[in-house]
Amino acid sequence: MDEQRSPDMIVLHDADNVATALRDVPAEAPVRVAGTHGPLPELTLQTAIRLGHKAAIRAIPAGEFEVKHGYPIGRATAEIAFGEEILDRIRATAAGELTKAEELGHAEFHI
Repeated sequence: MDEQRSPDMIVLHDADNVATALRDVPAEAPVRVAGTHGPLPELTLQTAIRLGHKAAIRAIPAGEFEVKHGYPIGRATAEIAFGEEILDRIRATAAGELTKAEELGHAEFHI
């Protein structure tokens, strides 16, 4: 990653499998991702993503949690490909499961 260019997306926890856009990011262009311990490998988005929206930084199988800031934010209802935007049509909210995961120290969800 070119250190003089700021990142396009950010990951804030080692357990995260999604990155959040820091600006509007175009499709099919190299995307710079800042991780918790420095730059992550660049990724190419399948579609353009708007500021604040999320994309998978690895494939997320159907049924697995999407994790942001170390917490489950939803469960994939279909496989989400590497670089694919996290959309409501392919996720179920994890509101009830989040409380349970917090109480159990995150032991109940698989990353």
